[in-house]
Amino acid sequence: MRGVVPLLGAIMLTVVFAYGLISYSKPDYLVDEATGENVTILGFGAVAVVGHRRPGLGVIMMFRVVGDVAGLLQGPNPGAPFGPAARTSDRRRRVLRVAGLR
Repeated sequence: MRGVVPLLGAIMLTVVFAYGLISYSKPDYLVDEATGENVTILGFGAVAVVGHRRPGLGVIMMFRVVGDVAGLLQGPNPGAPFGPAARTSDRRRRVLRVAGLR
């Protein structure tokens, strides 16, 4: 039962994303009030192009950050305990200080 709730959430978000992509992509979704013309980017509705490009950029940035942080948190001795007694590298110490964790 515990795995069903996240799955239902993912399905609902996918349906909403698909609905938004279809409806916002229509060229007549956004009309310029001054000229009365449709606002499009390469034939697609401007709202869809701008609004649906952001999650893609977020996914790319997420994978980049996960790759950077994974190596950072392992440090020189991955088996050592994490805490004041653990040996840390200078880079890791600086990151923890900047983040306010030390």
